Amino acid sequence: MFSVFLFIFLPPIFKLSLFLNYPEIARKQNINGRLTMDVGITEDGNIYSIRITKSSGYPELDDAAKKI
Repeated sequence: MFSVFLFIFLPPIFKLSLFLNYPEIARKQNINGRLTMDVGITEDGNIYSIRITKSSGYPELDDAAKKI
């Protein structure tokens, strides 16, 4: 087992389709943020742990990020 650090930089058109589970309340209030999380992935590609290491400051966004 190992940890993966993943940084994705995509044009806005891809970001929209990537984050379809963006919290409705955050979308309506134009809330956005940046967070850092550790994701543990097994050798066969399954996720075994997710840990927020730096919060976005908004629990709704942190929870949504775990579901992506």
